[in-house]
Amino acid sequence: MAADTHPGAARMFRVGFCVSGQGRIFREAVEHADAQGVEIALLVAERRAGEELDGFCQSHGITMVRLPASPRETFDRVLSATLCRANLDLVVLTFDKLVPPSVIAMYEGRILNLHMGLLPGSEGLHPLRHTLASNARFGGATLHEVTNETDSGPIVAQCVAGVLPDDTPESLGARIYPLARDLVVRAIGWYAGGRVRRDGGRILIDGARYGEIPSAPVS
Repeated sequence: MAADTHPGAARMFRVGFCVSGQGRIFREAVEHADAQGVEIALLVAERRAGEELDGFCQSHGITMVRLPASPRETFDRVLSATLCRANLDLVVLTFDKLVPPSVIAMYEGRILNLHMGLLPGSEGLHPLRHTLASNARFGGATLHEVTNETDSGPIVAQCVAGVLPDDTPESLGARIYPLARDLVVRAIGWYAGGRVRRDGGRILIDGARYGEIPSAPVS
């Protein structure tokens, strides 16, 4: 999946991921990258992220950095250095850690976070538990740009799933996950294709349809 380096070749749109879990959305994005004209160039993985990610990245020619278990100051320094020298066009987070302000400043408007709750209103940790505890009838996921205020950046896309009376965080999350995965993959294409437009504090996707269920926008 390396970018074409022939003289005169157009530079591919470079995307990096930061993951804390099994990296399933990252792997899905890799499978769609060629069709989107995208290079998935970097994976930054927490120490506890899935062990199989090392072999996956090696087989796909993707640079991988596994962050060490270390004090937060050291963790932030390694994360910042890794992302700041990567020359990425977009960073996607499925990450349990906050990104240092230095990274947010460098990639302003180019960091996406997947939050497994409907923002605003489900900010913070454990959004699936929050959804069930609130007696809400719908849960969902929000893809938003990252700012220095946690879970407060402009919303790019959302998806919804109905809450069942006997739901657990795991069962609700299992229904939301396929929709959330598709949000991330589509959004990478929107940014790579130059379709993201800013209207005041809002983000709009040119050519997309809004107001549909279970995901919006759709294109």
